[in-house]
Amino acid sequence: MDFDMQKVRAMRIVSRTIQYGAISFLSAYIGFYFWFMAFQTRGFDLFFLFCIIVPILYLLCEKWIEYRDPSPFLIKLNKNLWRSGIHACAPTKTQEDIVKTFFDEKKWEMPFLFTVNEPEINLSVGSFCGKTILCITEQTFWKCTPKEIWTMLAHEKGHLDNGDIFRIFLENYLFLLCHLLSILSIIKIFGHVLLYSPNFPYPYAVYLFALFGNIYFFAFLNEKLQKVLYLVKEILADNSAAQLLGSAEEIRKVIQMLKKENTPMSSRREKALHWILKDK
Repeated sequence: MDFDMQKVRAMRIVSRTIQYGAISFLSAYIGFYFWFMAFQTRGFDLFFLFCIIVPILYLLCEKWIEYRDPSPFLIKLNKNLWRSGIHACAPTKTQEDIVKTFFDEKKWEMPFLFTVNEPEINLSVGSFCGKTILCITEQTFWKCTPKEIWTMLAHEKGHLDNGDIFRIFLENYLFLLCHLLSILSIIKIFGHVLLYSPNFPYPYAVYLFALFGNIYFFAFLNEKLQKVLYLVKEILADNSAAQLLGSAEEIRKVIQMLKKENTPMSSRREKALHWILKDK
């Protein structure tokens, strides 16, 4: 191995601490605004509960309809992806063999593979209708050697081993709730309390704090936290991939290639890998 396992463990501890800290902050943010919205009147504010429950029920219903759709899996996947302007295609025999070789060598189960015709080099794993999926752009097969593709596949396997599919699901819904509660609280502060209610259930400072929290979240924290959580998952997946391959240098070479493609966060990922190398 060309990396220091003690440094790998230290980096994982720091990364997990940052990750759980960000998730805890989002949970506390949700808790505060739920309290602020639900308990302004005596008992529960039924209109607020209606406003927050209806979107959640709609999303759950949409997921249930999607899951029960009898169409072939690739068609169901394309129905989901069309909103993002992406069209999924079945891989060619050569493309499938390149990916299958990587998973067969370690006797790992291969995710459902599909390709997309996007201009950049990119791989990603996810979950859809209870099945693990792996997306690879056509440009990845055109521009990269099989060895480079296998190195990037090790990174994606790192995401799977780290439980990142569940974490992405959790983070997405936490951000969704943050956005929903922020918008509802702004509407209630200006549309209900200041314009219609002659009495303020809370001190004025609470309303100012809530409003400032909304503005600060949308102006700064929202984007910052998403970037931090993304970077942490990428660094942890790089470390896991280095352990799977027995080499951090192989991962770093691929990241250097991705840096030329202007892949987000590639410079910071390279620095993190450089730190764990023995001969740096």
